[in-house]
Amino acid sequence: MALAISHGYGCYNPKQWADYLGIQPQKIDEEISKWSLYQLKKVLIKMMVSQAAAEIKEVQKKVQLVNLELILLWQ
Repeated sequence: MALAISHGYGCYNPKQWADYLGIQPQKIDEEISKWSLYQLKKVLIKMMVSQAAAEIKEVQKKVQLVNLELILLWQ
């Protein structure tokens, strides 16, 4: 289930998720089976925050470009 949810955050296979979590891909099933719901929630929140940060950076770049264009228009 956790891997299915992680598809929404850019991890499309167990190896990508293991790399993101910093564990060996061969041991991902073993590691996840040990997690409590709290640990799963913590990882998913971390993934959501990193995804939101990436989207915010994109928006900030667009806003800077628009502001620069407006400044150039008024000069």
